[in-house]
Amino acid sequence: MEIDFNQLNELLNAFGLSLNIENKIVTFTDIETDRPMQSFLFYREGFSERTKAYTDDEDMLLKGLPFYLSANNKFYKMTISIRDNKIKVYDICKSEMLKTNLWENIELNAHERYYTLDETTFENNNIISNPSFTSLVTDDSIIVSSNKRSAKLAFIKDPVTEDFYSLPKEEAVQLIEQSKLFKDTMRIISPELAESYSSAKKDIIGQSK
Repeated sequence: MEIDFNQLNELLNAFGLSLNIENKIVTFTDIETDRPMQSFLFYREGFSERTKAYTDDEDMLLKGLPFYLSANNKFYKMTISIRDNKIKVYDICKSEMLKTNLWENIELNAHERYYTLDETTFENNNIISNPSFTSLVTDDSIIVSSNKRSAKLAFIKDPVTEDFYSLPKEEAVQLIEQSKLFKDTMRIISPELAESYSSAKKDIIGQSK
């Protein structure tokens, strides 16, 4: 998915990071602590074991291959390419330890015509919550899934909703409203879809009362 630099910064801010590139030196900062995060990648030569290499070189980190950030209880995996002033985001994944044995994993996967956002909470390695959101940017619709049930909210010229599978649209809206990042990412990546959803949400909530 191709975006501009302002959108990239907004997207990283939503995930709790800020980005600074100066003289080809890349610095990611944890917004919550205002501390820089260590950036690294893995590589292998021939049949050797993978080697972990710490680097802040733009040409190493931002060339479309996976790289990683870590600091304290947070861990990121990202794949971003910046070439000839073209910025492409392939994925951003944030894992955070909320407390002992409780982890939250938020993963965005971007494609040309849509993106997905999965929010999974683990406790003692058991999944206790796993809503998934798909923003179909060109189709003007949202698919929400949870516990093997799904619903599709489709918006055409006028806000229209359609039910699919077994997740009622009212529950789908509740999951969107409770989501950590879906509304923010939708606002950044597909603002027209975000506006359509915001308009239709009032009608959906009204129907459920």
